[in-house]
Amino acid sequence: MCVIVDEENRVVGAQPRDVTVRNRLLGRGAYVLVFSPPAPAPGPAPPPAGNRPGAAAGGQQQQQQPPPQQQQQLLVYKRSSRKDVYPGHWDVVTAGVVRAGEEYEDTAARELAEELGVSEAAAREGLSRLFVFPYKDNICHVWGAAFTFTLPAGQQLALQEEEVDWAGFKSMDEVSELLKTEQFTPVGKHILHLYHQQRQQK
Repeated sequence: MCVIVDEENRVVGAQPRDVTVRNRLLGRGAYVLVFSPPAPAPGPAPPPAGNRPGAAAGGQQQQQQPPPQQQQQLLVYKRSSRKDVYPGHWDVVTAGVVRAGEEYEDTAARELAEELGVSEAAAREGLSRLFVFPYKDNICHVWGAAFTFTLPAGQQLALQEEEVDWAGFKSMDEVSELLKTEQFTPVGKHILHLYHQQRQQK
């Protein structure tokens, strides 16, 4: 049973998922932006050029440029064409509807466990809430909560084949380019826009 809320995001009841979707009832959804594990710390800096063979003439040290730091990447996936909502669309969030008796964090942790194979304990520990927002289009009508989650180092994704056709990590620049050419879920695009907007304000 899915939670049903009013325009102020107060719980007023619960309905089966098919009824919620068919009648576009106002419910709750949890949405998680999943990032790749952080890059390992860089090794020790190389010794000054003057202390190495091939140092510049006259004892001048050649300035060493630090290697570019690898940025965390965002999990992007293509929804299965068999999905009843946004089939075949690309998405940037792992998402699910809030069930009766659940809080947003419960739903987010459950979806990470079900869709990515992350333990619920690790999911709860790593979730960071971003914002709560209202959203409405011709399919989706929710009060959503957006989160970030960084995949633990060494964690392998265990994706459900019936849920996705393709998944992988991409840089934000690559995601921006993909947004220009591919069809993404409207709510996913909206969350990504709000995420960038929030980061610019900090």
